[in-house]
Amino acid sequence: MTSQSRCSEVIQATASEVLGGARRDDSCVIQTVTRSEEALRAVTNWLLSAARDPLRAVQEWDMDGMTVVQCGALFCAIRLPVLLVEAMASPRSVPVMVDAFLAEVLEGGPVIRCNTGRFFYALVEPSAADRWHVRGTECLGRGYDLGVPSLDLTEHPGYTASYWAVPVREPGVLCEVVAVEQFLLHGRHLLALEEEQPDV
Repeated sequence: MTSQSRCSEVIQATASEVLGGARRDDSCVIQTVTRSEEALRAVTNWLLSAARDPLRAVQEWDMDGMTVVQCGALFCAIRLPVLLVEAMASPRSVPVMVDAFLAEVLEGGPVIRCNTGRFFYALVEPSAADRWHVRGTECLGRGYDLGVPSLDLTEHPGYTASYWAVPVREPGVLCEVVAVEQFLLHGRHLLALEEEQPDV
């Protein structure tokens, strides 16, 4: 069984428990649950609690690799332009290297990459939206929805809208707001310097 299949199986099993689904067949219950599976169950529970319809969310994860959850209760999401992030990571412009760069500078806080909108979304504490003040950027809080990829999409897939550039490690472990703010401001400064450089 592949790791992706195992991940999907754990998500489905966790969803059944969360939703109080059908009775479990003890013959199918996996007796030994590894720490990674326990962590996956915990993160699945956490994200599903932000969905309007948890059952539908699981189905969408399974069918489309993506579902929508509400911002503001568990986390807010700060938009990071892909062009800015790639400029900061330069010359490490290959997606896997950009993702590793983000994981380093944001200290492992969870980040989603949306390929269609050309943004990264750094997940931060729920109160961040009330005090976010970086001009020209947006922190999505209450009243906003966020597309969240399936937890097994952790590499640039090339065929889906989004993936976890930096996966969720455990429930409630988020990016530090100050770190995201400093990252954005420094990135803008670098881009401004590049624009000022005369063409050779």
